[in-house]
Amino acid sequence: MPAAKATKSSNASVLPLLDISSLVTIQEPFTILADGRKRKRASAFCVDVQSDAFDNGRHQCFLKIFPADSANTIAFNSECQANHALNLRASGVSGINAAAAASNASQSPLALFKTHLKLAEKRLSWPLCYGYVSVADPFYEPPPPKKRKAAHTAEPAAAPKLHGLLFQYHQDLTLLSANDIDEEGTMQVKILAVLASIHAARILHRDLEERTVWPEAGFRNIFLKDGEPVILDFDHSYVLKESEIEKLEEEEVQMKELMLKALERRGHEKGWGLSKEAKRLL
Repeated sequence: MPAAKATKSSNASVLPLLDISSLVTIQEPFTILADGRKRKRASAFCVDVQSDAFDNGRHQCFLKIFPADSANTIAFNSECQANHALNLRASGVSGINAAAAASNASQSPLALFKTHLKLAEKRLSWPLCYGYVSVADPFYEPPPPKKRKAAHTAEPAAAPKLHGLLFQYHQDLTLLSANDIDEEGTMQVKILAVLASIHAARILHRDLEERTVWPEAGFRNIFLKDGEPVILDFDHSYVLKESEIEKLEEEEVQMKELMLKALERRGHEKGWGLSKEAKRLL
């Protein structure tokens, strides 16, 4: 699903992902939060952004940039689809309202963007995606100039443009750990409530368990902010068809089992309960 451009024909009632490239100025330098180059994954940055859409003209945002290859193009499209569905969920829209569409058709791209930003006031359990941006590759290094007999030296090539998504920035996030799962069940209820809200948008996340720490219980993309769970990164997700929604229940069951495992293994050293041969493989 390509990101929708913020044109006058955009429908603010369904809040598609807007192409906000012309509405924002992303200031350099970028602060690297996650460098995905070694794993050939998207990289994450904290950036200062200027825009007339923000109340004070500037805002600190989270920028996710995807490399230009087929696998990351698929990941970018998955993230676009999921965040579009989450935007619908946050706005309370379940379908296209023809009357609202007609009234919003005359809005300028900037007005559409301002309307979209208001969703951040709802304290969502995921970062609000502001929209799509086309951004120069921040890691690009131009090749060294070739030696020429002529005195004129050609200008170095400009950095290639990459797909990027601009998000609401949540500061001071901590990754959920097995020790955060309490015997009283308080955290479990909160996590399942957030997951249910995402599932209500028919989104199957598919990347919430850290399998590299097996046999321990590990979590991925679930963070805590002021003690409340926040789920990030939807580049592995699927927006399911109506005939596939039983998969959402399966993911909920898997999460319950993972949290139960975290409780059961608390206090056990790594490799507890395994044979000597299995321990040597850890």
